[in-house]
Amino acid sequence: MIWYSHVNEDSSPEIAFSKGYYSVISVIGSGERLIALLSNTHLKQVFAVDTNSDAIELLKLKLLALTELDVEGYLRFTGASEMSANERMMYFMKLQNKLEASTRNYWNKNHRIIKKGILNIGQYEKFLSKARPLLNVFLGVSFLKMFNQDYNSYSKFRWKIVKNIFSKKTSYLLLGNKDPAFIGKGVDASIITKGFQELIDKKEIHKSFMAYLVFFGSLKKMDVEFLPTSQNPETLKKIQDRLRKKKIEIQFINNDVLNFLESNAFKSYNSNVFLSMSDILSFHKTDYVIKCIKALKVSDKCAFVFRSYLRNHIDTNIIKKIKALGYKVKDVSNMESTKMYKVHLVEKL
Repeated sequence: MIWYSHVNEDSSPEIAFSKGYYSVISVIGSGERLIALLSNTHLKQVFAVDTNSDAIELLKLKLLALTELDVEGYLRFTGASEMSANERMMYFMKLQNKLEASTRNYWNKNHRIIKKGILNIGQYEKFLSKARPLLNVFLGVSFLKMFNQDYNSYSKFRWKIVKNIFSKKTSYLLLGNKDPAFIGKGVDASIITKGFQELIDKKEIHKSFMAYLVFFGSLKKMDVEFLPTSQNPETLKKIQDRLRKKKIEIQFINNDVLNFLESNAFKSYNSNVFLSMSDILSFHKTDYVIKCIKALKVSDKCAFVFRSYLRNHIDTNIIKKIKALGYKVKDVSNMESTKMYKVHLVEKL
């Protein structure tokens, strides 16, 4: 199952702290954060790691499309811009012979989701397609005026009711969300509504890609200056140039990232490495962070960025344990524009 296919994290912290690193190990997820990391001009080597083989196939298709098509064609093919289903299939037919056999076979069995645009096919995106009509009907057009910077017209009473409903994980269950990040043990779903409330209070919801995805289903109406890196045409052109000139070696690893770090296969790549761990703590308890740090024995410099979403947040006890291993820890959550993730930078002293 593809859990996420569109942008679901603000990659600003990862982009900022990966500069100067030659190797990146990245959990794939939707692939959008990893694509954003390719903007690092020092980057030479990427290990794209995920236990979900579907996520690997999604990223392989995205990267091939970005390499072979022009940027406008890439955005249209993936679903960021308008394109008919027939046109998407025509584009895919041109691309498929350049895909490796296993990836070509995977997508030949999934033409129906190619036609929808591969940004719109994840379980999270399907959940939003169910929730969005209910939200927009109840909140009304006055709520959407905030995206035109009118923050005075919306009904605070209706928004309060929506906040109350979507602060409970039962709402996500009822709408078919099967993701443990939303419905697992210890989840605090109120973090989502509190994040949106902060954006409203600061009059920044019109700058939020997350808000556009939730309430519109796409970023098509979003100002270019606020687009996330993996959807910004000018940045994509620079990334595309590096891909075409084969300046970055990308290896795909179908494994748990901790197992990969502990494997013999990784031992020859153990210096000057940056690890982009996504919201790995949505699926593992916080001691997983300690295990990953211990598994990566580096002689040079390294850094991790760990995210947590609705549960398993890094606390002072975990921070003490990380520091005892010779690393410094910094909470960089303020760099994350969604206001929903806790983000920590861990660097070797």
